[in-house]
Amino acid sequence: METGRADVSGAAGGKIVRVVFRADASIQIGTGHAMRCLTLADALRERGFETVFICRKLDGFSAKMVTNRRHDLRLLPAPKKTIQVLPNNPVHAPWLGVPWEQDAEQTSDILQSLGSVDWLVVDHYALDFRWEGRLRSRVQKIMVVDDLADRRHDCDLLVDQTLAASEERYRSLVHEECDLLLGPRYAMLRPEFAQNRDAALEKRKQTTSIRKILVAMGGTDPFNVTERSLQGIELLGNKELEVTVVLGSSAPHLKAITEKAQKSKLRIFVLTDVQDMAEIMVDHDLCIGSGGMTSWERCVLGLPSLTITLADNQEPVLRELDSLGGTKHIGTFDSIEPVDVRDGMLEFFENIPSFHGMAVTGHEICDGRGTGRIVSSIYASSLSLRPATSDDCHIYWEWANDPTVREQAFSQEFIPYAKHIVWFQNKLSNPDSFLFVWLLGNRTKIGQVRFDCENSEALIDISIDKKYRGYGLGNVILIKSIYHMLLIRKDIKFKACVLKNNIVSQKIFTDIGFIKKNESIYKNNFKYFDYIM
Repeated sequence: METGRADVSGAAGGKIVRVVFRADASIQIGTGHAMRCLTLADALRERGFETVFICRKLDGFSAKMVTNRRHDLRLLPAPKKTIQVLPNNPVHAPWLGVPWEQDAEQTSDILQSLGSVDWLVVDHYALDFRWEGRLRSRVQKIMVVDDLADRRHDCDLLVDQTLAASEERYRSLVHEECDLLLGPRYAMLRPEFAQNRDAALEKRKQTTSIRKILVAMGGTDPFNVTERSLQGIELLGNKELEVTVVLGSSAPHLKAITEKAQKSKLRIFVLTDVQDMAEIMVDHDLCIGSGGMTSWERCVLGLPSLTITLADNQEPVLRELDSLGGTKHIGTFDSIEPVDVRDGMLEFFENIPSFHGMAVTGHEICDGRGTGRIVSSIYASSLSLRPATSDDCHIYWEWANDPTVREQAFSQEFIPYAKHIVWFQNKLSNPDSFLFVWLLGNRTKIGQVRFDCENSEALIDISIDKKYRGYGLGNVILIKSIYHMLLIRKDIKFKACVLKNNIVSQKIFTDIGFIKKNESIYKNNFKYFDYIM
């Protein structure tokens, strides 16, 4: 590894990190909580994490929604009787199906059988600090997904993706050390929404008339708002319209909706358990939908929408989106009539500029990259460092010979292992060289930082394993490494030499406060910048 090189790259080894999700889906709860957890789990598994779901057998829950996406599933038994809400319990306690103490005990048994658990992710309105406290000894860290702010939590990380989320809302409900990730920038959406974002907005800008309507009232739609929406569309009397209905296969009114679609004079297509929702949204001009995760999906893709509240927690979000111009909210499930749907749609049909305005506004509210930001936070909270040892020689060699690393090094030739061994042992034995390995979950090696000290200056070398790039880890690792180095040598100053074409490393150093100094030329005519802190 060349002295003075700064790269963010490499290959890793070690034991994987295990993340367990506790979330439920049912006719009463809907599928939103489980689906956003599945989105996060997909992203984590792609990065080498082991993912496990703990779900209870409730009416409307399909195990396939978890197993079809190749996550491990551990089922809790179905409830035997309805539970009552006690004075000290969360308002949504009945959603759990059993007393929280019983759920905690059953979940604890599963966690114990799994062995080491690095993260427990809890996404359930029925659970609070008492349940979380019972599971503390079984896991390293706890993350809570919430948007009600109506109960205390015992967690290390809390995510609330709503517009109303604020530090003031949660500071009295969590420990002082708890990290808060707040607002739509942390909406947990599948990557295809961000990938289709710009193309979708361009399509909206070119739309001159509304022809294709999407009706998506969540996976279960227990109040059958879908039927009233279809009736409202029929009141328009426009036989040229094409309508797509999306429901889950466990939706209680699916059969009735399918029969209505077959008898309707409109062209109505009913789709179940879709896996390409982003593409479907891009393909449609207008949506009639509910709140929850789908609100952010529509915003990302600039899909103008009429929205209807299906649950109390959706109402504040939908009203706020309406006030910002990101949706047109027309009421709650218990008050909406077909004529309300028709009248709401007419405003778009008769005013295409308002259609275009809502598309742009929604596009600006949410960028669809929230899942990656949460993954970065999980990474950052799971990181630790230790001094390098002779056992790290081979992984350092793999990191050094990664093609991206070599492209950004001052000497770009492949490094033979015999030569590397000599270099590595010299570095380990040099009292002025400090080599640190960064670990994920105390096990998986994900990168390294080296400080070569001369007089009062430390020259920095950093590389991140290729599997862990793109999550903002370079900034976190570099800052923490510098703080650690200052504990060893208090008066040291820091410097990095970065090739002119190494934009990634330049951004990392700039972001954490380094100042770009003079441009120089290395002996092989490579241009580079000095970065000083």
